Amino acid sequence: MAGARKDVEKLPEIPQYDIQLEVDFENAAFTGTAQIDYTNLEEVDLDSLYFRLFPNSGKSYGSGSLESIPWK
Repeated sequence: MAGARKDVEKLPEIPQYDIQLEVDFENAAFTGTAQIDYTNLEEVDLDSLYFRLFPNSGKSYGSGSLESIPWK
């Protein structure tokens, strides 16, 4: 794993993710946080980034839902 991190550090312009996740197997739920480092390589300023997240929606593991908590 340390070797892979060194490779990623050679490419500082690519998005990097740090995801912390806690899984509650008993209640079939999880909570977590993500820190995303993104460098804008476009020629225009960006005022937003959009992430597409899909709850399970009853396909395999139940009714599925997502709750957004405002960023501080």
